[in-house]
Amino acid sequence: MIGVVATEAERPWVAEFFELFKTPWEFCRSGSNYDVLLCTTGDIPTHISKLLIVFSSQPLPEDARLNLKTAESNAAQLLQGPEGEVPIYGKCLAFEGGRSLGWQFAGATGGGAVESSLHGMRLVRVGFDLFEEVEHLLTHGQPVQHAAIPTLELHIAMLRRLIVESGMFLVEIPPIPQGYSMTACLTHDMDHPGLRFHGLDHTILGFLKRATVSSLVNFLRNRLSLDQLLRNWIAALKLPLVYSGVARDFWRQTERYIELEGDLASTFFVIPKKHEAGQRVGRQNSQRRASAYEAAEIAEDLRGIVASGREVGVHGLDAWMNASLGREEHELVAAAAGNGCTGVRMHWLCFDKDSPATSEAAGYDYDSTVGYNECVGYRSGTTQVYRPPGAKKLLELPLHLMDTALLYPAYLNLSQQQAAERVQSMVDHVNRIGGVLTVNWHDRSLAPERQWELPYRRLLTMLRERRAWCPPAAKAVRWFRRRRTAEWQSQAGEGGVVKLLLPEPEIALPGMVVHAYNLSDGSGTLKQPAKLPLPTQGAGSVAINRAGLVRA
Repeated sequence: MIGVVATEAERPWVAEFFELFKTPWEFCRSGSNYDVLLCTTGDIPTHISKLLIVFSSQPLPEDARLNLKTAESNAAQLLQGPEGEVPIYGKCLAFEGGRSLGWQFAGATGGGAVESSLHGMRLVRVGFDLFEEVEHLLTHGQPVQHAAIPTLELHIAMLRRLIVESGMFLVEIPPIPQGYSMTACLTHDMDHPGLRFHGLDHTILGFLKRATVSSLVNFLRNRLSLDQLLRNWIAALKLPLVYSGVARDFWRQTERYIELEGDLASTFFVIPKKHEAGQRVGRQNSQRRASAYEAAEIAEDLRGIVASGREVGVHGLDAWMNASLGREEHELVAAAAGNGCTGVRMHWLCFDKDSPATSEAAGYDYDSTVGYNECVGYRSGTTQVYRPPGAKKLLELPLHLMDTALLYPAYLNLSQQQAAERVQSMVDHVNRIGGVLTVNWHDRSLAPERQWELPYRRLLTMLRERRAWCPPAAKAVRWFRRRRTAEWQSQAGEGGVVKLLLPEPEIALPGMVVHAYNLSDGSGTLKQPAKLPLPTQGAGSVAINRAGLVRA
């Protein structure tokens, strides 16, 4: 059990951090002893513990007593260490003296984390404010230059390493479903589900330009094959036949997605109302946010999606800033789909600090808006489903990878081969660290003039090869919600036994696993933790000790 001493302002961020690092912890209680104490204040506890970890960017009185010289920096820094580069967005403090633990701020002399001893305890002094970093990540997010770094997951990895390498017994429930290597959520924003909804508007004029002139330019630059060029030209020529009903509407791609994905389920986010750009968008050409279709006009397609075992969600227009309009949008999409919609992703990824509370008030169970338009990566620094600030029950399924960010000329402008390689690197990354990879491949991206099928097919192959769990988004969120409700308790007087209270299981969801480190038989290392499957039948509790035993 980890005891935590933190300020009142830090307590919500402490709680959320330990929902992501699902290990036994509690706020430090007077008279209780802990194997590990984590302190962020200047009041160093006198509890008997084996390991004391102090996070603070401010010089503390104990620093001088430990013969640590400090050098303060007000600028954000990169912390370089065993986990790679970790961006620190608040103040930093470097130390001279003590034993270096391998972490150092870029360009600074001294260590970012050093070891000493105090009152017979092993003390690790770390020169930044951990829970202020958590607050920054979940509130403000990361700039584009650090998009590829899962910073919050690296903070968890750093704390795990400090504890395990000290020889402490540690257990956690990793964000990985039992029997799988990772989770992936395949999603599709339905911005343009058919050509038939458009006249000669800006969307179709843009399509014609890209399908003809731009396609020829891309062919000459070896970014488009001859077959793709001809397919785009033929599509442009077919446009009058599509409008007249003679030719198939090649932007109608839901059946193709279902065929490609097979047993890998997905979620389609649907715009509720047409000809409405939404309020307070505040971006250039914001009138183009208005859709040419509405949910009721594609009800047949939506009911086919639901019948295939997939999910329909709301691609919100104003749900991010107005709860009553958010409820109306929910009702329109649910009526068209013939099934309840629990999730929302805002069109154009509109979002502000009040959006989680607003979406929750509108009746949504989860949101999947937090991500980047212009690049791919971890905006909130995590691969995990988390509770965003301002929400009480609503959870955030962060968006990590979007086709337009990869392939649009205005964004990363990758070739399809380069995009497939970037996709593979992200799949491999999440496969290593756990969590969920949330992907958005737009509804018309398989069709002319985009023809972005190659990277998506490669993605599906990778997920199958890596034994990824690919449920609809709502189901993935339910698994993470169940993990959050599992509760660790210490068993006083039982020689290091920890008790885990398990919630009632859902038959449709995979089970959970406990990772155990530093077991008494010498197994359970940092690189290879012992994996202890949890019961999948019935609510109840299990107890785990350092011998790795699990008993009901």
